[in-house]
Amino acid sequence: QELYEHRVFFIVSIRYMMAFPAALLSAGALIYHGFKVRALDIIWMKYYFYLSGVVLVYGMLDGLFVRKQAFFPANTFYNQWFIEVLGIPVQLFKIIVGLAFYHSIRLVIKSFSWEKNNKWEQLRLEEQDMRVKGELNLKLHDEMIQSLFISGLNLESMLVNCPDKESKETLTSAIEILNGSIQTLRDYMQTTTIKTISIDDLHQEIQTMINTTFKSTSIKVNYHDFLDQQGIHALDKRILNDLFYILRELLVNVVKHASATEVKVVLYQEIQCLKLIVMDNGIGLNAKPHENTTHYGLENIKSRVEKLNGTMKIYVKRNMLKRHRGTSFTILIPLEVE
Repeated sequence: QELYEHRVFFIVSIRYMMAFPAALLSAGALIYHGFKVRALDIIWMKYYFYLSGVVLVYGMLDGLFVRKQAFFPANTFYNQWFIEVLGIPVQLFKIIVGLAFYHSIRLVIKSFSWEKNNKWEQLRLEEQDMRVKGELNLKLHDEMIQSLFISGLNLESMLVNCPDKESKETLTSAIEILNGSIQTLRDYMQTTTIKTISIDDLHQEIQTMINTTFKSTSIKVNYHDFLDQQGIHALDKRILNDLFYILRELLVNVVKHASATEVKVVLYQEIQCLKLIVMDNGIGLNAKPHENTTHYGLENIKSRVEKLNGTMKIYVKRNMLKRHRGTSFTILIPLEVE
């Protein structure tokens, strides 16, 4: 009898030490992951919370309610007590919770279909971007570059037969301008034509762009992004593209106009928006772009931000003498959350 009681105590203790603590850990992990995916879709977070609650309830049922024994807590929470309080056997309640568990698992698994759809959308956009880029390059080459090239040949022919020195200088200058325009268009076709930013390689794309922009300067750049893997995949590629070029335009403005020694770039995703902060310690910027013609690039940035239904705030820091001590840009881009 003592051996049997020892065996019962051991089995019950194992249930106490494994079932309920495991349920607590699992529920905690599911809640944590629910907060991680809330930026993707708020309903997915609810699915994870639903599953965590089901797991926790089942763990309590299986880990706390056992046959009545002569030790705590088996002498306080036991199967017969459950029937007396709720009026149904704990086994029946476990079946009900098991069905809820099956349903919640299906909902969570269903939420993973977004990744497959996202990948297909990526492939579609990449194919579309490649087609648009090819059409643009073909149009530039066939229409503009060829027209400029023929015009250059005509001018060179006129230059050979031109006796007047002043006219020759004018023609020579025009030819140089045409050749420069042709080269500019070719460079544009090769490097500046908008490319599709890879979602998976977003951090590396931005880091490479920063290194290229500040390669020949002594400006120190601190770049941090706090986009988790789920957040990165959730972002629409068009948003990423515009974000990339907005950031590039801001950093080019810093190099050209700010006279700064340090720049800080911070990028992170909140529940319903993407936030980009760019701060420098330069001479400052006139907060009214139309009064400062040297910063025409801000109009392009503003246009891209508005296209994304976003907002841009410019803050110019000043010291006690009210002199400029740097500029801070804060850009908020809303994300669709159903």
